[in-house]
Amino acid sequence: MENLLLVGLSQQMAMRRHMDIIANNIANMNTAAYKSQSVLFEEYLMRMPAADAASRKMSFVEDVATIRNLQEGRFETTGNPLDIAIEGKGYFTVETPDGPRYTRDGHFSADANGKIINNDGYALLSADGGTFTVDNTERDISIAKDGSLSTNRGLKGKIGLVTFANEGDMNNIGSSLYETKQKPEPSTKSELIQGAIEQSNVQPVVEMTKMMELVQAYKSINDLMDRADDLQRRTIQQAAGGQA
Repeated sequence: MENLLLVGLSQQMAMRRHMDIIANNIANMNTAAYKSQSVLFEEYLMRMPAADAASRKMSFVEDVATIRNLQEGRFETTGNPLDIAIEGKGYFTVETPDGPRYTRDGHFSADANGKIINNDGYALLSADGGTFTVDNTERDISIAKDGSLSTNRGLKGKIGLVTFANEGDMNNIGSSLYETKQKPEPSTKSELIQGAIEQSNVQPVVEMTKMMELVQAYKSINDLMDRADDLQRRTIQQAAGGQA
């Protein structure tokens, strides 16, 4: 009986973790370039002391990893010349106090000094590791598919797009930024779209359906555990000579 309660508890803990992931997906459904996540579960077998060979192992469930869905979100046209979407694999590189970080959120703007930055104030880096500056007298900002950025004064540089051997190994550190110990490689199979932003790839209806199914499953397990606990209590009362 105690084994049933332990197994049920492990499943509820895994479900709570799953619910946290779903809630985070829904909370970021309007976050530019956000990638939805899911949980990978595995069976965990614990050897139990028992005379019966068939009952020497107990099967638990545990979450072993969080998987990120790398599928592109839809592109939304904004008309802002410094909004950039990446079609294909690749990441922008921005300069942070902790070193280069990577993002697919292409919403950029010019600060008071004309430096092109993201929403957090981090500078967009070029392919050669430099930054971009566009003063208020420059017009006709143009970003080509290969990342070449120019104004009426000519070419300012080329936006650096990078990719990694294992994108799933990149850590999301918030604000649509990623860090990784992997060495960045130039992205050769992607193109930039000026005046557009990649939206989140979260599908709200799918996530809400998952949430409702999870709530029902959690309630069913909770009811089963309550019945098992009640049966155990009654068994103890009977063994002690009490009323059933």
